Amino acid sequence: MGLAIIFAVAVTVAAVGTRESRSAASWLTVTGPDRAIVVRWPVDEGATFVLRYRNSLYGSLAEEHFVVQSGEMVLVSLAADEVAVLDEYYRTNAPARRGPESGERTWSAGPAQAVRLPELHVAATDLGRRTLLIPGRPAVELWRFVDDRRPTVTLRVESVGDDVAS
Repeated sequence: MGLAIIFAVAVTVAAVGTRESRSAASWLTVTGPDRAIVVRWPVDEGATFVLRYRNSLYGSLAEEHFVVQSGEMVLVSLAADEVAVLDEYYRTNAPARRGPESGERTWSAGPAQAVRLPELHVAATDLGRRTLLIPGRPAVELWRFVDDRRPTVTLRVESVGDDVAS
C-alpha cells in the first residue's frame, strides 16, 4: 500500500501578506489550480508545518507533519485519531503508538521511508477539510479556497528570490 500523501488546497490568506519583511531564507507557498498564490509564508531551515484532514472513511482527523530541509518538505511523522487510519492508509516504520508524542491526535507513527518532496499536490475538498497549520500562524482552511471540481493545490518551498507567479 502506498503512502497516502495528502492533497490539500487553498489557504485563508487575507492576512498572510506576501510582502512582509523577514529574514527567512525561503517561502512556503501554496498555489491554487490556476497557479495563483493562495498563501505565502516565510520559513527558515527546520521550520515545521502540518497538513490536517478529515479521513473520508472514518470521519476522524489525521495529520502529516513536515519539516523544511534543504529547500524540500520532509515528512517526519503521521498522527491520527483512529489507529486504523495509520494502519490502512500509510506505510509506517513501526506500529502506531498512543501517547503525548501524538500531539492533539491519539495515535502517531513515523513514515516507513524518508519522504522528501520538492512540491506536494494536495486535494482540498469540503469532505476532507484539508488545513495547513504553521506554528505561530492562523490555520489556513485550504478547502475554502477551491472548488471541489478543481480541488488541487500545490505546496512548495521556494528560495526568497523565486518568482512563482510566472
